[in-house]
Amino acid sequence: MKKNLISVIVPAYQTGKYLERCIESLRAQTYENLEILLICTSSEDNTESLCRELAASDRRIKLFPCPVKGVSNARNIALQHAEGEYIAFVDADDHVEKNYLQLLHRSIQDRDIGLCGFDRVRSDTDGSIIQERPELLGADTIYDRDRLFTDILCNNTIGGYLWNKLFRSNLIQKASLTFRPELSVGEDMVFITEYIKYVRSGYYSNEICYHYCHNEESALQKMYTTGVFEESKLSNLKASRYILQTLHEDSHAAQEAASYRMVRTGMWTVFNMLKCNHFDRDILKNIQGDMSGNLLIYCKNPQSRALEKAAAVMVRVWPEGFWRVASTFVRVAPKDTIRRYVN
Repeated sequence: MKKNLISVIVPAYQTGKYLERCIESLRAQTYENLEILLICTSSEDNTESLCRELAASDRRIKLFPCPVKGVSNARNIALQHAEGEYIAFVDADDHVEKNYLQLLHRSIQDRDIGLCGFDRVRSDTDGSIIQERPELLGADTIYDRDRLFTDILCNNTIGGYLWNKLFRSNLIQKASLTFRPELSVGEDMVFITEYIKYVRSGYYSNEICYHYCHNEESALQKMYTTGVFEESKLSNLKASRYILQTLHEDSHAAQEAASYRMVRTGMWTVFNMLKCNHFDRDILKNIQGDMSGNLLIYCKNPQSRALEKAAAVMVRVWPEGFWRVASTFVRVAPKDTIRRYVN
């Protein structure tokens, strides 16, 4: 482990259109003590050839093949080769500000995790670029571990994402943390939750240094825009169950955050089933079971909206009845209202 070195992990699969922009933003960092671990999976576009070109252009870029598809497999390979005292994760279709690593490195000093602000970038129908900023904290903030659990699992202020955070390698190794390949969605949230169990405190900088770019061609975006309910859409439920199990003997705040997340994910799954017009009695029954012991905590949480709480209660009491009512709601409610709840 090399002191003060930051290992930046970048999985690359079908990202030839965006990869060079991402890597150039990392090469331009004001914090120069870094290595870029480029993990390349066989792709149908020019990703592989571009990875080789980029690796040849800068000694800080280290290229490793990933023989099995899946971002978790790629990240696990990178963790095996990372030499840095710190670990950062960047998605190949995103990009960062020049001070991204400098700010994260400053934030993690005397702490166990550093965090920065982010925005979401997407193209409007007329081709213009829209930058959407989430609700941000009013100032830089010191977090204890309980508040980290609460904010990450219950809202998107700091987000349950890997890419706006800096981790300590020794804590990852101490906890023997890896990513779960069986999860196609939510694997990052599980990793972060398991990591925070070993954290004393973190520091959040409100400055926006990471730009999350909506890529309509990504596997994640396609999974939620096809209008077809597939097995992969249950991955978030599996992730929330892992989190609930991980934190079941942790602090009261951590357990409450995990309970909220479990119910919220269950309702998100139900709403997605509605959107796809996919009725599955077994899935609804399983979600009903997930509600047990967690619903009251969810309803008491200020993040929960009134209609969502009413829906969750009905799913817990009578899931099939809820489906009939909600299906009617989807048919007759205004589109803006549907879009707000049925995501």
